Amino acid sequence: MNKTTQAVIVNGILDKLCKPLFDAKGKEYTQNSADVNANFKRQAEDWSMHPLQVWGVFTNKHFASLKTYVQDVADGKDPVTTEPIATRVADMINYLLLLAGLLVDLNLLEGDRLMEIINSEDKNNGTGSH
Repeated sequence: MNKTTQAVIVNGILDKLCKPLFDAKGKEYTQNSADVNANFKRQAEDWSMHPLQVWGVFTNKHFASLKTYVQDVADGKDPVTTEPIATRVADMINYLLLLAGLLVDLNLLEGDRLMEIINSEDKNNGTGSH
C-alpha cells in the first residue's frame, strides 16, 4: 500500500466512521450530562471501581472482538461479526481517544501539553514520529 492510499483510509475512517460514532454514542453514554466522562465515573461508582478500570472493561470488549476476527482470518475461517470490521476498528480508535480525555480529566495527562501538541504547527511535535 502506498502513502496516498493509507492517508485516504486513515482520513476516511476518522471522518466517516470515528467522528460520527463518537458523536452518536457520546450522547447516549453521557445521559445528557455536561461531563463527557460521566458514564465511566457513574459505572466506577456503581461497581466500586476506578474510572480507568471501567474504561478497560469497556475497551476490552472491543479488543476481544477484533482479536477474534484476526484469529479467525489467521485460521482460515470466515469471520462472523455482528458489525462490519471497519466499525469495530473505529470503536477501538474512539476508545483510545476516550482514554486520552479521561486521563486529562483525572489529571494523569497534562491537558495543556496535549493541547500544545494538537495546536502545534509541527505535526510530529511530541508524537515520537520521524
